[in-house]
Amino acid sequence: MNVMSSTDSILTWYGDGGPLAHPGRSRRANWQATAAKYGFLNDEELKTFANNAAVITQRGTIEFQRTLPIGIDQAWNWVQDRDRFASWFLPIEWEFRQGGTFQIVPVPDWVGTIGDLTPPHRIRLDSKDGSVLCQFSRLRSDQTRYQLIEHIRPDMPVPQNVIERFSTSACFQPGGLGTHWVGILAGWHTGTDTFEKLVFESVGLAWPDEKAKVHDFVKLEQLYHDLLGAHYPQE
Repeated sequence: MNVMSSTDSILTWYGDGGPLAHPGRSRRANWQATAAKYGFLNDEELKTFANNAAVITQRGTIEFQRTLPIGIDQAWNWVQDRDRFASWFLPIEWEFRQGGTFQIVPVPDWVGTIGDLTPPHRIRLDSKDGSVLCQFSRLRSDQTRYQLIEHIRPDMPVPQNVIERFSTSACFQPGGLGTHWVGILAGWHTGTDTFEKLVFESVGLAWPDEKAKVHDFVKLEQLYHDLLGAHYPQE
């Protein structure tokens, strides 16, 4: 079930009769009330979040998409240049080749191998806990689709280091083992936005204001807490 994947899916949850809707309000009124609840100035800001939110493609797998205003070779430079990669992903040490090892510097236990390296299209980092795929597709000579797809192992709990560092809300895992928790979705959303923002700035373009309004971990934590709770209501 693809909740959190589009404006329509958000409307499904908050619209008339939806699990997060106020029963006395119309679909439109619920939409407006939801925007106000999370601190959005208007419907358009909430729609921006909806169109950029995580997609749960299947249990244990999520995807984010962004459209970058650069060609695919330029986009790939943000991967193969390790310092650039660290500026939007995480600081990393690696042998930059397929089958090479990697370690995420701030998370000592996050180690593994580069399971796929196909320039300028994709890099996949494989570890004992799952995989993260960064994928690029050419849309036009000056436009590239970026996808981040993460899959976690079927028995994956919220890691202890996350429990120790983050709030109870961020550690909310309503789907149980093998599903994503609130903080990881808020974190990937923030990181994906950071990448898009840096790319925009690198070519002299202003990052849209409505996206900047959602570039806040606490706000994203609140949104994903409610949406994950609605996605896994019986678990």
